[in-house]
Amino acid sequence: MSRLTDEQVEALVAENAKLRRVVRAAKKLLVHDLAADAREKLPPCIEAVHLDDALIAVAGHLTGELRTMSISREKFGAFIRREREGKEIGLREMAKMIGVSPTYQSKVERDEFPPPAEDKVRAIAKIIECDVDDLLARAGRVSTDITDIIKRHPVELAALLRTIKGLTADDIARLARQAQKAKDD
Repeated sequence: MSRLTDEQVEALVAENAKLRRVVRAAKKLLVHDLAADAREKLPPCIEAVHLDDALIAVAGHLTGELRTMSISREKFGAFIRREREGKEIGLREMAKMIGVSPTYQSKVERDEFPPPAEDKVRAIAKIIECDVDDLLARAGRVSTDITDIIKRHPVELAALLRTIKGLTADDIARLARQAQKAKDD
């Protein structure tokens, strides 16, 4: 069984800027309960490599699944707590900023309470510098403006969403840009 040296890993990372971004994103999104899942996906030839090195080596295989897995596995509260702590914002400070009690905020972060109302989720997203729609999705919600749009065109939008199911995020972004261009013309 061959083992990647630190130098080989550094060379791989240096050669591919996209791979570096993938690895940074993978490390950021990776939570403890994903480590076992990631190890199960490793090719047998690199089983003995440290998990970080393995993530670099197999980032291409994990990229499509990792974000989905982390969103579905990391609960809302755990995510906001991790992000808050990463920004070195205290619990009491965060609670004050979004207009809730520290006790309530603590219970939300420990997933003892469900995620707060949309306005509070929006405030949290702004504080932790997270995409609002992503954070709302983690909270199991859809933005009210999106819900209103869907209600105005339910059949067409249902068909559109079913049609784009399975497309990559890049393909969907390209479609959104094309739609915006058509709207602007």
